Amino acid sequence: MKYNNKVISLTSVLLGLIVLYILGITFSNRIPGKGDHQGLLLPGFSEEDVAGFTISGEEEEFLFTKSDEGSWFVSLGLSGHEETSYDTGALYPGNEGRIKAFLGILMEAPRTAVVTKDSEKHPLFEVDRERASVVTLWGPGEKSILYLGKSDPTNMGEYVRIEGEDEVFITTPLGSYLSRDLVYWSKLTLFPDRLKEKDIISLSFREYVAERGAYDEYRLLKTGEGNDSWVVQGVNTKPDPVSIERLLRNLVQVKGKGFSRSMPEGPVQFEITVATLDGTEYILEGRQAGEEVFLILRGSEQPLYLLDLEVFRNIMVAKETLFG
Repeated sequence: MKYNNKVISLTSVLLGLIVLYILGITFSNRIPGKGDHQGLLLPGFSEEDVAGFTISGEEEEFLFTKSDEGSWFVSLGLSGHEETSYDTGALYPGNEGRIKAFLGILMEAPRTAVVTKDSEKHPLFEVDRERASVVTLWGPGEKSILYLGKSDPTNMGEYVRIEGEDEVFITTPLGSYLSRDLVYWSKLTLFPDRLKEKDIISLSFREYVAERGAYDEYRLLKTGEGNDSWVVQGVNTKPDPVSIERLLRNLVQVKGKGFSRSMPEGPVQFEITVATLDGTEYILEGRQAGEEVFLILRGSEQPLYLLDLEVFRNIMVAKETLFG
């Protein structure tokens, strides 16, 4: 009896090893090795090669284009067209970090398994034209269209198909990027990245007071090194260095909460002029509507930014608040 049990046990172990061996061979053919470029979803592309791409997600569609200088811009898809078209007249500065992160993940995305080669099964995985989210990339001599479907049963991968191929793969989850909005993909800081606190040498503020029909205005000048070297033109008392430091930091870092296509009617209510060491001058002008402020950087290709009034008051400060 004991002998029979031992035979059964050994037979079970042997069968288990054979099954594992067969599975190992099967999956070694289906799951590419790390660093094997044949196993990448887009072996013909690198992040640097991508000149532009589109995302047709759950709710919105975006066009991403790269300038000759390497900066990214975003355009919104227009509704009401049989084929997707884009509002290229409204270019929004792209969030370089987020765009490059998405491309980096896409370039490293593997073809981890083939789940079907049957085109009739595409709807089951939501990689057909009617159900899929679509990512189209192009570069010098290259173009790829990806149909991204639903998550796999583990929720650790997603089904994907490449235009012109019937095979459906499992790849890195990308769906979280496809539900993002314009604010996520855009650069929301009002001033260019090259503007640094240390380079600012003067600030001018103008605010329209409707009751008087006139502007309140004042000017801050830097007379030396450090935040204790600032003076308010025409005022003998020096402003508080901590208040100056906070103002400069807020100016350089200020971000909008979104964009607007039109400015409220009426005279310009706010104007902030920033002058730098190299002679560059930035003029920010805007109008208020309710608890929101609409701002644009004069003479630039920047869009019309939208800020909460409370946030705007961190950079449009009354002269009296600078003295501690």
